Amino acid sequence: RVHGECLSRPLRCLRQCTPPHISFLTPYCNTMSGRSEPRRHTIILCQFGKDLNSRTYQDFETVGAALDGVCQLYEQGLKAYNHNLQNVTYDINDLWRFIDGMTDVCFLVHNSQTNSYQPHNREWVKNSLFHHLKKQAQL
Repeated sequence: RVHGECLSRPLRCLRQCTPPHISFLTPYCNTMSGRSEPRRHTIILCQFGKDLNSRTYQDFETVGAALDGVCQLYEQGLKAYNHNLQNVTYDINDLWRFIDGMTDVCFLVHNSQTNSYQPHNREWVKNSLFHHLKKQAQL
């Protein structure tokens, strides 16, 4: 259940509803909750700087896996700058700064009913990450 605080002030709510620091040391398994996530192929389009050569994409079998992919991109960047790190720990504010720092980011999620991809913007990605990570923290 999402209460009004989550929708209007998600950062504050996440701090209240889950531990303030969440560690992502292992990839998320879609079946950890005992329920399989619907297979909705998802493509992440992102650009990390003004240079057009910084554009890239990744594709995933599910939206959840794509959201984990965003976390993994951030973790890889942290490890690249801090070679000696064994474990990476960060909070939602750090992750959102990373997403906001991208020049562009978009999720294309396959809709099987229309056999097309529906685009989703940066705010949708951040909101989806919030709910995805909150669900993981509750497992």
